[in-house]
Amino acid sequence: MKHIHSRILLLASFVSLCGLGCDHDVVEPRLTDTFTGESETLVANYALGSEFDIDVRDAPLGSSVHLVSSDPSVLRITRVSDRRWAAHTLAAGDVTLGLDVDGAIYHEPVRVGRPDRLRFRRLDGFRSRVEMPNPLRMATGTHEVFVVDYFEGDTRLFGAYALESRGEHAWAETLVDNQDWLVVEVLPGEQEVELGLVTGDELPPLRIEGVEAVSLELWTRPLDLEVPEDSVLVFGRGLDAEGRTLEGRFLLDWQVADRAEGPGDFLVFTPDAAAELPLVAVALGRPELRATLTVNGTGGTPIEFIDR
Repeated sequence: MKHIHSRILLLASFVSLCGLGCDHDVVEPRLTDTFTGESETLVANYALGSEFDIDVRDAPLGSSVHLVSSDPSVLRITRVSDRRWAAHTLAAGDVTLGLDVDGAIYHEPVRVGRPDRLRFRRLDGFRSRVEMPNPLRMATGTHEVFVVDYFEGDTRLFGAYALESRGEHAWAETLVDNQDWLVVEVLPGEQEVELGLVTGDELPPLRIEGVEAVSLELWTRPLDLEVPEDSVLVFGRGLDAEGRTLEGRFLLDWQVADRAEGPGDFLVFTPDAAAELPLVAVALGRPELRATLTVNGTGGTPIEFIDR
């Protein structure tokens, strides 16, 4: 599998000091992690078996910084640089991270949970994630990539590098450092994808009903919903005998404006209201599954997102 490595970019803040006679704006040191979002704080709820980074932010330049876990058997941390620690969740439980900055002590409570529920979300463009039901009807012979979210009861647990697939037709990936993914190959009939944690703990399975597609339909989506005018994805969905849409991604052989462009899960083009771009897609190995679509745009590049 191709690993697409990226890191969340974290914004650093600066300590601002007033001149003599003014009050000081005191910014306390804080902890962030691989999963930190807009809150810019530690998420503090982690899935068992996860690996991630913890960073110290807003500590004064030149200060002495130390971080300890109150129970390394639950959360083990290893220093990798002056302000960064690698963390590994080894057991379920509650721990406290103790941050020492020049003798000033700060405490952060952390929970490591054992997931009892999973949420599967399909990649639908660069930022869009569509939650999937379980069990799920999918087209036989397709693949799909799911983002996997962990829960303990109603509490979201953040995790990466924690997922393990225990079947021959599915495999776990960490395509980015802050999220586990599951790639599934769809077989005919009932299929149960057995899942677990790298610690050996079992997880609820993903259940799939593999259904034969009798026709193909082409869909479009903005590559990035926040910049819809930038690029557009085209992809195929199978339809069953009753005309119902099936999940699953066919590997398609693309023809763009009478040019053979080769195989890909997606085709990407640039929107252009003044230009017409005729597309033809045929499922590899299934020549009867053929679809056409004319879009307003230019270019047309196939992308094979899943390395089969």
